[in-house]
Amino acid sequence: MQRLEITCIEHAPFEGPGCMLDWAGRHRLSRIRIWEGADPGDLLKPDLLILMGGPMGACEESRHPWLIREKEWIRQRAHA
Repeated sequence: MQRLEITCIEHAPFEGPGCMLDWAGRHRLSRIRIWEGADPGDLLKPDLLILMGGPMGACEESRHPWLIREKEWIRQRAHA
């Protein structure tokens, strides 16, 4: 089995990979707690990107300034 490099971006302390952890845990899994200011690094590098949900809306940049950076990172990944 090929081991994938997976990055999981979490948006709140109570959000995580949940039941996907059983599968993703067999690969190289990086969990990024973006609400704490963690920099996910190069999002073009992982084979798979998992974006978890959260209590915030995508347009709440004034309350959650990290959304601005995250959306730009995701945009770069989508365009690649």
